[in-house]
Amino acid sequence: MKKRTLPVALALAILLILPNLAEAATPIRLWVEDRFVASDVNPYIENGRTLVPLRFVSNSLGYNVKWDGKKRTVTVSLADTRIVYTINSTAVRVTTAGQTNTIHSDVPARIKDNRTFVPIRILSELSAHPISWDKDRRVVILATDYMKGPITEEVVNNVGEQLAASVNKDAGQYFSATYDAKTMQIFVTPVGERVEMYRELFKTYPNFTKSEQGTMIVKDLNFALRLSGNVYRQTGIAYAVTLLNPTSPEQVLVTGIGGYPSDNFFKDVTHFEKRNKN
Repeated sequence: MKKRTLPVALALAILLILPNLAEAATPIRLWVEDRFVASDVNPYIENGRTLVPLRFVSNSLGYNVKWDGKKRTVTVSLADTRIVYTINSTAVRVTTAGQTNTIHSDVPARIKDNRTFVPIRILSELSAHPISWDKDRRVVILATDYMKGPITEEVVNNVGEQLAASVNKDAGQYFSATYDAKTMQIFVTPVGERVEMYRELFKTYPNFTKSEQGTMIVKDLNFALRLSGNVYRQTGIAYAVTLLNPTSPEQVLVTGIGGYPSDNFFKDVTHFEKRNKN
């Protein structure tokens, strides 16, 4: 019996630890106004309070920021409201309509990774939007328009179908889009006049130049990626977008990820793959 005790205890420990490790590995994101905003440094949690990179958040919201190196203070202002943080101090001076009050935060402003981080809850005093926390996605929300809750398979599929419908609605004369729930991809196929353009292009395949090939494929892929990028900023869901050859619908030309322009990853296409429907 004793031989079974250690494995069981170890298994229980792993079950308890793994969720915490997964949560710690997921970066905290910021939703400001109507979209996710990204910084070169991530927010972090200290003693149950979220600290955010001050200058980046302030720029996103239109706040003014001034740093005083001698006093080691940073001042954030908007209209007649001013907030003064002192590095490594929990005391924060808030001035509104000429009246100044000192309040104390649970955690002080910090300098980390050469960036000034401040507790966002006090910073929200400058904003007209309420501040909230989405624990399922680890998102700090400074807005009223936000799709809160866990990203379930149903949510992903519903949004994916809406994205495909948007492609068909906004450019139905040029493209036809379908959503594949199995792979969570948006398949886009050029239609109409663009079919003839591709047919002419592929008459000389594989002898057409990489420049000719790249220009057409990138242009068409970027259209769908822009729509998918809007979805990513609004929901945090990034879809793969695959462009199919209209002269041979089973042929994949190139695949990109919503939110990332194809120029960031598209190089020369040296071969084409067949679409896998399994």
